[in-house]
Amino acid sequence: MIAIRSRNISTHGGGKSKRWGKDKEERQKENVWTRDQDLVGKLKAQERERNTWSSTFFLAYGSLGVIYGDIGTSIIYVFGQIFVNTDLTQSADVTVDIYGAVSLIFWTLTLIALFKYVFVVLRANDTGEGGTVALYAQLCRTMGFSPFGTMRTEDHKQVLALRSAGGKMYARPTLGEHRHRAPQAAAPKQAAKTKRPVILPYEPYFGFLCLEPWYINSLFRRNRWAQRSLMVFTMIATGLVIGDGILMPAFSVNSAIAGIDQHGGEAIDNGAIVGITIAVIVVLFLTQHFGTQKLAYLFTPIIILWLTANLAIAIYNLRTYGGAVFQGLSPYWIYRFFLKYGGRQAWIMLSGVMLCVAGVETMFAAMGHFSQPAVAIAFGLFAYPCLMIAYLGQGAYLIAHPQDAQNAYFASVPEPVFWPMLVLATLAAIVASQAVITGTFSIIRQATSLGVFPRLRIVHTDSFVEGQIFIPVINYTLMVLCIVVVAGFGGDAVRLGDAYGVAVMAVMLITTVLVTLIMIAKWRASLLICIPFLFFFVFIEGVFLGSTMYKVPSGGGVPIAVSFFVVIILCVWWA
Repeated sequence: MIAIRSRNISTHGGGKSKRWGKDKEERQKENVWTRDQDLVGKLKAQERERNTWSSTFFLAYGSLGVIYGDIGTSIIYVFGQIFVNTDLTQSADVTVDIYGAVSLIFWTLTLIALFKYVFVVLRANDTGEGGTVALYAQLCRTMGFSPFGTMRTEDHKQVLALRSAGGKMYARPTLGEHRHRAPQAAAPKQAAKTKRPVILPYEPYFGFLCLEPWYINSLFRRNRWAQRSLMVFTMIATGLVIGDGILMPAFSVNSAIAGIDQHGGEAIDNGAIVGITIAVIVVLFLTQHFGTQKLAYLFTPIIILWLTANLAIAIYNLRTYGGAVFQGLSPYWIYRFFLKYGGRQAWIMLSGVMLCVAGVETMFAAMGHFSQPAVAIAFGLFAYPCLMIAYLGQGAYLIAHPQDAQNAYFASVPEPVFWPMLVLATLAAIVASQAVITGTFSIIRQATSLGVFPRLRIVHTDSFVEGQIFIPVINYTLMVLCIVVVAGFGGDAVRLGDAYGVAVMAVMLITTVLVTLIMIAKWRASLLICIPFLFFFVFIEGVFLGSTMYKVPSGGGVPIAVSFFVVIILCVWWA
C-alpha cells in the first residue's frame, strides 16, 4: 500500500508539474504576444503619421531633390544626342526635324514615364520598396517559390500571412531562409493596414476576363528552369542598375561641365573638364554618409530652382521665336520624321530620344526612400510639365538656329544668364547623380534580403523613413569606378551617352515583363489589359534598345561588362 500510495503521489505530482510547466509556457507566449501587439500598435501609429497628406507632400518635396535630378537634367543633352551626326543646316525642311524630335520626346515621356511608370509600375512596389529585385520578391511570394527552390505549402502560407503594421521588410522572413525553416503555423491575421493617400487604387482592379492565375503559378512552382530564368533576368537587371550608378554621375556631370566650352574657348581644354568632373564626383560620394533626408534639404531647392529656371527660359524662347513648335505634339510628325530619314537612320537617332526617360527606372528603384504617392505627385504636378515646356522651348530656338543642334541647351540659354545657368546645371547634375546612387543602395539591400548578395554593412540614416540607407562599401566602389569611367572616356560626352543608354533601356524592358507577371499573378488583372500592355511596351522599348545596341562598339559595352561582373557575384553567392 505504501508503495502504491507513493507511486500515486509521485504520478499526481508529476502531472501537476507538467501542467504548471505548460501554464508557464503559455504565460510566456502571452507576454511575448502582448509585447508584439504593443509594437504593432506603435508601428501602426507611425504608419498613420507617415500616410497623412501633409507627410505625403513633404516627402514629395524631398523626392524632387533626390529622385528627379536624373530625369530633370536630361534636357541638357537629349537634342544634342539626337542630332549628334546630323547637320541641320543642310536640311531642306528643318521644321520636320525639330517637330519630329519634339513629338518623339513628348510621346516617349508621356507613355513611358507618365503612363507606364507613374500609373502602373510605381503601384507594383513591394510594400514601399521599388526596383526589379522588389518585383522579383513579390513574384516569389505570390507564386510560392524562392531563389533556392519551390517553397513548402506551410512556408508559402506563412510568407503570405506575415505582414507588419507598416508593411515593412523587418517583419517578414527573407526568402532565402526557407531552405532551413521547419514548417510553422501561419501567423495570426493582422488588421488591414492603413491605405496611403492616393487618388487611384493602391493596387489597380480591372473587371473583364480576370482569370485565376493558376497556369502562371503552376508553371513557376513546378518548373525549376522557369524559376531560374526569372532569377537570371532579375540578376541582369540588378547588374545594369549598378552599371547605371557608375555611368550616370560620369555622364551628367561631364555634360554639365562641358558647357564651359560654349564660352571658354581654347582656355578650357578637355583635360581641365575631366579634372573638374572627377573633383565634383568625389565630393558627391563623400557626402553620402549624411543620409538621404539631410541631402534632400540641400538638393531639393536646387532642382526646384533648376526646373523653374528652365521653365522661364523656355517661355522666353517660345515668346521670342514663336509657339509654332507646339504643332510637334502631334504624332503625325513622327511619321514625317521617319519618312524623311528612312527607317535605319531614324531608328539610330532614337538612341538619343530615349535619354529623355533615362531617370524613370531610378525613380522606381529609389521610391523606398519616400513613398509611392509622394513620387507620383512630384512627377505629375511639377517635374513633367516643367520638362515638356523646356523641350518645347529648345525646339522653338532650334527652328531659328538649326546650326546649334549639337549644343542645343546651352545655346538656347540667353546670354545674360548663361554663367548662372552653367553653375546651376552643374549643381543639378550633381543632384541627378544622387538619384542613381540612392537607387543602387536600395537594390543592393533588397538583393541581400533575398540571400543572393553578400551581406554588407547597411547604415539607416533616418528613423522616420525605413528605406533611407547608406552602404559604405558600395558607395566608395561606385566612386572609384566613376572616376575610372570619366578618365577612360576622356570626357567624351557622346561616348558616355552611348554607354548610358544601353543600361537604361535594358532595365526598362525587364521591368515591363516583371510588372506584367505581377498584374496577372498578384493583381489578377484582366488579360485584355495585361497582354496589350506587355506587347505595346515590349515593342516600344525593344525598338529603343535595338537603337542603343547599335552603339555598343563606341561605349555601350561598359554597362554590359559591369552587369556581367555583378551577375557572376550574384550567381556565386546564390550557389
